[in-house]
Amino acid sequence: MSELIHEIASDISMYLFEGLKVKGNHVLHITSTRFNEPVCLSLVHAHHYTFALHGYGETEVLQTLVGGTDREKAAETVKRLTLNGFPAVLLSESDRYSGTHPHNINNQCLTGKSVQLEISQAQRRAFFQDFRRRYRRETQNEQFYRYTNVLKQVLNLYG
Repeated sequence: MSELIHEIASDISMYLFEGLKVKGNHVLHITSTRFNEPVCLSLVHAHHYTFALHGYGETEVLQTLVGGTDREKAAETVKRLTLNGFPAVLLSESDRYSGTHPHNINNQCLTGKSVQLEISQAQRRAFFQDFRRRYRRETQNEQFYRYTNVLKQVLNLYG
């Protein structure tokens, strides 16, 4: 996931919470409503919007689930991903992955407006010739760049 973030955040603030183990990083998972790391909180509190990328474990279906409190930009994200050949679904605000809970760290920015993407493991795998951690940076493929270009377009809407 960090490869995607580094690609889209070349000129914007970013924060990464990532496991560094070869396997088993899922045990480090913290829900967004319980994540309260001080450096991240101070960064979020200083910005008007957040755009968060998360992964989820679906291994068969290439898909991005899109939620967040900024429903207009979330819908635009779904539209642009879909138009570029990436299956995406706008989650209802009641969905468990919707990212709309007030305690979600992504919603603690100055405006409370966020977009949150949950990218399936199958979709993430499709971005690389070799999905092993140590090879991802060198094996990003055309799908990776098409996907990140769509996300850059959406981020540009924030001005």
